[in-house]
Amino acid sequence: MIFISFIYLFIHLFIKSNQILSFFSPWDISRFLAMQCELSRVPMPGFAKRWINLRKLYRNFYRVQGNIEQMLQNLEMEFEGRPHSGLDDSRNIARILQKMLEDGCELRFNECFSKSDNSYLRKAKAS
Repeated sequence: MIFISFIYLFIHLFIKSNQILSFFSPWDISRFLAMQCELSRVPMPGFAKRWINLRKLYRNFYRVQGNIEQMLQNLEMEFEGRPHSGLDDSRNIARILQKMLEDGCELRFNECFSKSDNSYLRKAKAS
């Protein structure tokens, strides 16, 4: 019941603030959010059907790859907080995205959710 209340509150806040979701990789959304929606018997919220895959965006923009800590190091930043803490990882992902914007990266959805293909994921169509 807490998850369902959270989803509805988040939908209300998300729609009002016109935000974009970003995850480090498809694993985060397919493994955690999609699974929790199934367990709670609630549909995947519309706001979570498209998102920015930070790992893919970073690799394509800077032409290097790595984990969150390596990305921060490449940007001459330090990891803040405790690794693998959801809140701290989220804050560091936001810092990476902010730096990418400053460096001229255009943020675009590059992943979307599709349960019909049994993998939960497919590439977002270029728009």
